[in-house]
Formats: sequence, structure tokens, C-alpha cells
Amino acid sequence: MLLSLASGVQAASCDEDQSKAPQVAQKLDLLARLLDDSKPLRRAQAAGDTEVLAKIDEARASMGDARAALDDGCITEASNISSAA
Repeated sequence: MLLSLASGVQAASCDEDQSKAPQVAQKLDLLARLLDDSKPLRRAQAAGDTEVLAKIDEARASMGDARAALDDGCITEASNISSAA
């Protein structure tokens, strides 16, 4: 939650080199595929482990924060958030 608050504050001041944006976008696309419908995700959902499911939800929220940072031009922040997710 603090990370998402920091994202909003920092987004207004981002002025970064955009040359790495395509790589970060690709990284986010791969993460989205993993979190949307992958065998490991389906196994976790089938097992019903609430801790694992909570981590998946956190990763999805982080992915949304990373996309927002990327859209705001904060490439480094987007990459860092997606790595943490």
C-alpha cells in the first residue's frame, strides 16, 4: 500500500529516458500472463492455500501499480515494482 502511495507521489516528477520502456512493457506482459492463466497459478488456486492466493492478489495489485508507473513515464519505478511482484 505504501508503495502505491509512493507511486502516485513520484509519478508527477518522473522525467526519465524512455528507451527502456519497451523492455519493461514486455516484462509486465509476461507477468500478466503468469498471473492470469498459468499452470502454477491454476495449481495454487486449486490448492486453495489462502497465503498463496493473497500473494497472487498482491502481485496483481503491484502489476497494476507498475503499469501506472510505466504509463506515467516512470520506467525505473515500473521495473522495480514488476520485479518485486
